[in-house]
Amino acid sequence: MAFASSYCARDVGETVVSRLTRANSRALFRRLRFAAILRLPESFSREAKIARAEDVMVLLGLKDVADIKVGGELVKGISGGEKRRLSLAVESKSL
Repeated sequence: MAFASSYCARDVGETVVSRLTRANSRALFRRLRFAAILRLPESFSREAKIARAEDVMVLLGLKDVADIKVGGELVKGISGGEKRRLSLAVESKSL
């Protein structure tokens, strides 16, 4: 039994690490676009939602890093200030 439980714990740990790495390896614009598609009302067309995400990205000065990975503890990416502005944009109700 001890062998099976340690195997499961290791397997779960590897899964968590791979999910964190994969989530942090997405480009900034992909994250912002995804948030816009989910958060903006259904009355907006998909193109309008994507255009709104682009507008917010320019407004917050993130256009230069749009194609750079966000990064995290395991993956190098955008700076801390850029991450903060991205999180503000994603959490904004008006995106």
